[in-house]
Amino acid sequence: MFLQIGGKSRDLSVCRREDNAVLKINAQAVRRAYTLAHALDCELLGQAPYERPAGAPDLPEKFALSGASVKIAVNGFMDIEFHRRKKRIPVTEVRIEEDAGRLTHSEGKAKMDYSYAGAPSIRIRTGASFELGEEAEIFLSELRRRIQYMGILKGVLPENVIRCNAYVSLASYPDEPGYYVKLRNLNSFNFVRKAINAELHRQENILSSGGKVVSESRIWNERQGQTEFYQPRESVSNLEVFPIAGAPAFKCPPALLAELRASAIEHPSERQNRLIETWGLSRNRAEFICDEKTRADFFEETITFGADAMETAHWLMADVTGILRKEGKSIQHSPLSPRRFAAILAMYNNRVINSTTARHLITAVIETDRDPGALLQENNWRQITDPEQLGILVRKTIQENEPEVKRLKDAEMGPLEFLTGLIMKKTRGLADPTVVKTLLKQELQISIVYVLAMGGTISGNVDNGEVSAGDTEVLKTMVSPELSRHIRFERVTSHSLLSEEIQPADWAALIYAIASKISSDTANGIVITHGTDTLAYTAALIYWLFADTPVPIIFTASNTPPETKGQNEMPDEARENLNRAIVLAQEKKREYMLFSGNGPCPRLI
Repeated sequence: MFLQIGGKSRDLSVCRREDNAVLKINAQAVRRAYTLAHALDCELLGQAPYERPAGAPDLPEKFALSGASVKIAVNGFMDIEFHRRKKRIPVTEVRIEEDAGRLTHSEGKAKMDYSYAGAPSIRIRTGASFELGEEAEIFLSELRRRIQYMGILKGVLPENVIRCNAYVSLASYPDEPGYYVKLRNLNSFNFVRKAINAELHRQENILSSGGKVVSESRIWNERQGQTEFYQPRESVSNLEVFPIAGAPAFKCPPALLAELRASAIEHPSERQNRLIETWGLSRNRAEFICDEKTRADFFEETITFGADAMETAHWLMADVTGILRKEGKSIQHSPLSPRRFAAILAMYNNRVINSTTARHLITAVIETDRDPGALLQENNWRQITDPEQLGILVRKTIQENEPEVKRLKDAEMGPLEFLTGLIMKKTRGLADPTVVKTLLKQELQISIVYVLAMGGTISGNVDNGEVSAGDTEVLKTMVSPELSRHIRFERVTSHSLLSEEIQPADWAALIYAIASKISSDTANGIVITHGTDTLAYTAALIYWLFADTPVPIIFTASNTPPETKGQNEMPDEARENLNRAIVLAQEKKREYMLFSGNGPCPRLI
């Protein structure tokens, strides 16, 4: 693959003749190329002969260039991960070369674009370790991240200057293929994946039908979704190089070599693994943070000022990056320093401001380059949390919106958000929405308990001695009248099922339902009705995901269906366990309870 590291001007030519004898390499190109080779864990070469690649295209006469190539590093590698499977891709060599031009495709015709001819480029040659187009795409994405992370091309998106030649061939293991097909000038990571997979499929069809694949160059036709013939090639890879007669060896500046060899590198993937292990970040967030070194540095420096790691990662990913992009500023040149950002997060966590105000404050700091504390004082953005002050607005809002209040008393939760929004508007968005919702529920004496039905015997019925799963309608008839007010029944899955029938998709649906109820801030408690066979697995999963929630989550189950008796003439176990669970949920104690057929087993999880 090739990486453009200079501009179009031939004044930045990697190699040019001076007095028809001396070859000289642009110093900036040398530093960038060696920095990248070092980032690929290569063995850096202090000197190497000037060479000319075989098969290089002839240039028009007006482009009087050397066509030289210099090998600067060997024996590197880069690790990739695809579907949780890690693989090490060898980097056999890194070269600095003059760009010979670009192959372009227009209206079904291939043409050479010489506007980049002579500009500096880096050629990276990898080992034959890729099995699918997806692996090549992941490699290129990691290469892009590493280039960006190391600051090798400042002000340039690396994906815009990377182009790939992919050599594709098949052979029965452990034989080596006797041919190769070169896919030329793939200038999109997406095209690399598509072209390699399409070519593998084409070659497999030819070989499986008894045919023979010939060596050739092909190009990718995105419109038709297939590779197409460009020109024939010899059976060798044409990666040979030949020395340029009379040219002295290239020598890397000793100071640059010493600087690079003395510098330790923490690659983006290594840093993101460290952030995951140290702070418990998700892989998605860690990858986002480490995509740029300046962003990763900003994140870790913010934590040193006392900010919570999870909160910092969330706000960086969800808000700060978007605000900076809108303002046209980079994180390292923004007035939002790590110290100021940590101060804003502290205000938010201490409930001095709410999330909306935090966003306003971040934007104001970026726009004005002023201290967040001064902006907070000047704009009177401090959050209103006083129950007495908000209680006046709550009672007035209840009096002015009788239809919505009636619906809310009938256990419809939509009006709660509507009424909260009215109060937020009256306070210019400064009211604490959690306090507002609490006051609304207190004034209206609302205590919502969500009963999430996962099927099981507790809501099932018996037919010819076999138990079948029931649904929420059965559960509604089991709740005692004094508990029935402000209870919402919902079926989690689209169908009734027994405990042993649960699939991963059903657990995912339950997790989503629980998270939705908690985030709505309408739940005093959550009761989950479940079968007995897989209850321990589900309970452990939910505890692991929601251990710090302020909302009690109660599991309840039964060995016998409702309205039936066991062999020992036990009471209606299903009905009794469900009502007990609802009582616990209404008490709003942060306990996790698991009910069995023999009564409650407190704190089993």
